[in-house]
Amino acid sequence: MRNKKRKAEPLTLRIEGKKITAEKFLQAANSFFGLLRNVADEISGQKNAVTWLVSAREGSQILTATPEADELVVKKLGSIPAAIHKGFRSIETGSKRPRAFSDTALWHAKELASVIGNHDGDVSKVTLIYEKQTSIVSEQTSEHVVDILGSKKTEDGSVEGRVSLLSDRRGLRVHIDDVLTGHSVRCKPRDVDEKKLIFAFRSRVVAIGTVHYRRDGAPVKIEVDEVRMLGKRDGLPTFEDVRGILGRG
Repeated sequence: MRNKKRKAEPLTLRIEGKKITAEKFLQAANSFFGLLRNVADEISGQKNAVTWLVSAREGSQILTATPEADELVVKKLGSIPAAIHKGFRSIETGSKRPRAFSDTALWHAKELASVIGNHDGDVSKVTLIYEKQTSIVSEQTSEHVVDILGSKKTEDGSVEGRVSLLSDRRGLRVHIDDVLTGHSVRCKPRDVDEKKLIFAFRSRVVAIGTVHYRRDGAPVKIEVDEVRMLGKRDGLPTFEDVRGILGRG
């Protein structure tokens, strides 16, 4: 007798942006489904015991994934999408590893968050919906994943590159696009005024301080003590760029 298949409440991924490239859309979709599979394997204790049934809303960037499994193999199927949604909320608000999120799942979460940006073709907003509850995926998700995974080493040094500003609902976040690796390095002002970094927008600078590196040796964060300008600024920050910071008392 064939075992009965059952389904649970779906998870919905909503991607928003004026002009989203195919590359960014596929990166978001692949990261999303990679994370679903990985967490499902962790919770079920079996590889590929859960099948994700996918539907896409016509004319939109909305993907819905419904978990399906043999009811005798996966007895608490509903706990899987619930854990994924709760996990994203946990990552967005803090640097504690969520239940059932392996290093691979966290990497997928970081890759999903990395599609968000302010350039043409970037995604402007990513949300995850479960049982009418919404979780925001933002640049902060990516930063917290780095904190959870930990860095391979920390040492005094510098990062050179062009300053970029990333905006989210909590204000502005300052990054430097590292010239050596191409990675976006998060800047955390320590002994330097944050506004000095903001007004270096689009300028090439050297930030000096304590650099945090991930396992493959790429810099991910620098606690900044000093900023040195290297070239002319390509453009001043706009009012929209800076009001999140300058408006804070």
